[in-house]
Amino acid sequence: MQDLKEVRLLVDKNDCKLILTTRKQDVCHQMECHVSVKVETLLENEAWQLFMKNLGRTKVFPSEVENIRRCVAQECGGLPLGIVVVSGSMRERRTSMSVEMH
Repeated sequence: MQDLKEVRLLVDKNDCKLILTTRKQDVCHQMECHVSVKVETLLENEAWQLFMKNLGRTKVFPSEVENIRRCVAQECGGLPLGIVVVSGSMRERRTSMSVEMH
């Protein structure tokens, strides 16, 4: 918890803004957040639509590629930020990539 206090001191000292994302409300309290916004997870079909929209591709891919995309989208757990970050990183890829699922 000492690290959180150190970050808080740096933010106050340098008059900068910090966007903090966490699943734990305790972290927000410890950081003395001024504004807290609870973001709900998306439904599976909403998550998939966001994933595909952010991916930016309308081309039809083989079913095995489509299945990998769906698995990757599901791994984001319906969290919009995760979906945008992951699909955005996939958008830039022109070569094949390996995906490790846990």
